[in-house]
Amino acid sequence: MRESTHSSAHLPGSKKASPTLGTTPSRPCRKLTASKGSWCSSIEPRAGRSGSHSGTARMSYVPVNKRQPACATTTPYVAKTSCYPSSATKSRSTPPGELSPMVEIRFTRHTTVTPDRVIAAATDFSARRPALWPNLDPARFRLLSLTDVGAEAIEGSAVLGGIWAHERYDWSRPGVVRAEVADSNVFAAGSSWELHVEPANGGSNVEWVSIRHPRGPRGLVLVTMLAVAGRRMLDSALAETLRRLETQDHETGTNEAEQST
Repeated sequence: MRESTHSSAHLPGSKKASPTLGTTPSRPCRKLTASKGSWCSSIEPRAGRSGSHSGTARMSYVPVNKRQPACATTTPYVAKTSCYPSSATKSRSTPPGELSPMVEIRFTRHTTVTPDRVIAAATDFSARRPALWPNLDPARFRLLSLTDVGAEAIEGSAVLGGIWAHERYDWSRPGVVRAEVADSNVFAAGSSWELHVEPANGGSNVEWVSIRHPRGPRGLVLVTMLAVAGRRMLDSALAETLRRLETQDHETGTNEAEQST
């Protein structure tokens, strides 16, 4: 869920408030005061691997008690941070009026698997779930409730000594699975990720969108890591899930062909 990228940053309000995490931002945020605005640093688009689009990674700092317009972007399927706070930014570790970082990661992949199969995998909360999603630790997975269009579960991984999130899932919208953080040891409540799936070329285009606000010092470290290498890590994890689904489809097709002969 690793690009080697050097980053240096100055908080807004210092003498130099235009940091970069690589090269010059393709579309930087407006420079405003610490109490009224935010800034972004960025990584320019890189060539994506086969099956994925290129993306950027940008990180912004936002005031927890102000709502500002999001950073506009014309590049589809990118990893970036937006320039607006949400209720998630108002965490215990960030007093009102302070600046809080957030990271938004967005990318897409194509797969030969049908949309129904992808959605089914994202909403499979059986014991098979950690086997389909390699970034999940089986020891940290616990299903709390399940309905026809939603679920609550605790999921996590061994990253940074062990992270977890109590998430509320909703798949009432066709082709969309959304998970929102209710509680976590690293992410503020309201952090989320979404999977958007649509038919394409006999298979599916699968778009991933995640928005993460940190909670506590360890959360701040993790969000910073995600701003630098999150797109690559999450893209790799999704690619592995889709590969496993494609392998299952191939094995099922082979077995059916053998039975028909």
